[in-house]
Amino acid sequence: MNETKNSYRFFQNRECQYFPCHSGVPEPEFNCLFCFCPLYPLGKQCGGNCFYTENGTKSCMNCAYPHFSGNYEQIISRFDEIRAVVRQSDERSDGNPQCGKFHRPAPDMKLIEPTMAYSEQIRAYRQEFLDSGDSMDGTGGLRDFDDPQDWIAFLEKHRNPKTVPEGRVPATQLIFVREEDNKIVGMLDIRHSLSEYLRKFGGHIGYSVAPGERRKGYATQMLKAALPICRQLGIDKVLITCMKGNEGSKRTILHNGGIYESTVYEPDEKIELEKYWITL
Repeated sequence: MNETKNSYRFFQNRECQYFPCHSGVPEPEFNCLFCFCPLYPLGKQCGGNCFYTENGTKSCMNCAYPHFSGNYEQIISRFDEIRAVVRQSDERSDGNPQCGKFHRPAPDMKLIEPTMAYSEQIRAYRQEFLDSGDSMDGTGGLRDFDDPQDWIAFLEKHRNPKTVPEGRVPATQLIFVREEDNKIVGMLDIRHSLSEYLRKFGGHIGYSVAPGERRKGYATQMLKAALPICRQLGIDKVLITCMKGNEGSKRTILHNGGIYESTVYEPDEKIELEKYWITL
């Protein structure tokens, strides 16, 4: 299909006095279809290059994401999230004359290495997964450690190329913290290189979001924050895998520029995994 021919997925209006309204997109590929970005209600979780002004208004002046002709599918794939935001806003506004007002901007987040200052949060994060029975992906073996101090020492050993156990690759463990209440809402593990197994099945990155904090866009935000760190580690192409049928993880990867490579069968876990690459 010709991405730059007017159709249901692409429209260009060169007669508009503002065309092109954003820089960074080649004019022949500039898509005017989403003149007002439908992802705007998602706040900072939209995945674009936005910021909030001093009066709390979201500004997209530096973001050309909806105007790239190849982003149509990624944008419409998030309509369920947009509907959820609107529904939540209506529920909060029930009986309020300001009904229709979207909820406040997404909280500021930080992706940092774990320290003992977060020991109680680490315990709580681990316990929430133990209680729910969920897989603790991207947590650097936290399931096996009752004491956060022992876990942090274990992580340090695995980060250093000189002390990482034979057969393993160096890795950096990170926690995703919501600044307004200093709560750990997610964890993410970056493997500095790929072993044969990781190249086939595991990839560079594993991550998880606390069961009680899911469906809030944190996985997408966390992965986005991790990609510059991958670049600093010398990784120029990031391999990420997810279970076939896990639509949430798939969307998280796609929203961060993941390109599908293949689906493989992991014989130990007896699961099918989809492989995606993100070029930095």
